[in-house]
Amino acid sequence: MLAPLQTASATKAPRSEIIPEGLSADEVLFQRQRFGQNVMAPATRHRFWGIVRGIATEPMFVLLVVTAGIYLIIGSYSEAYVLLAATAIVAGISLYQEARSDRALLALQQLAQPLARVRRAGQDVALPAAELVVGDILLVAEGEQVGADGVLLEAHDLEADESFLTGESLAVSKAAAGEQQLFAGSSVVGGTGVVQITAVGSQTRLGLIGG
Repeated sequence: MLAPLQTASATKAPRSEIIPEGLSADEVLFQRQRFGQNVMAPATRHRFWGIVRGIATEPMFVLLVVTAGIYLIIGSYSEAYVLLAATAIVAGISLYQEARSDRALLALQQLAQPLARVRRAGQDVALPAAELVVGDILLVAEGEQVGADGVLLEAHDLEADESFLTGESLAVSKAAAGEQQLFAGSSVVGGTGVVQITAVGSQTRLGLIGG
């Protein structure tokens, strides 16, 4: 349920006459049905046997095992053992890579901010970031993380940390409203801004990285 912002938070939000009133309840529902919730596809945890089954059914793995079996049948035991050892090493590397991918995706999901401040129907409200929809007017300020991708409508000395995208340790200035974007998972390290959301969930830049 949407909760009005308290006075302290409200004074923190940027104000301007040009900021849109925001979406109505019906528009929010329509956008959520159209684009889905602002969540990335979760990594499947505890799926060891699923990974093993996937590796075991790969054509190359099957071919190596069959070849090793043929060597055993014809009595070439040393070749069979070498081939089986190589197959086991390849399978181990695949398991490691799958596990590392899962950990990376979970880390990306943790970049999502649990709460966001938006303007809807002319009122500033706080709500879980998962409830953001395309078209929402997002209010951001120093110390906050951006909950979805969007284009800047207004910026006041706004700087954002986008190191997870660019690899650069320096914050990026976001002064050109209407020309620059903020991305889900980036951190606001200075100033304030108003963002109109253009992508949520798996359609964000962060979601594409997770994919």
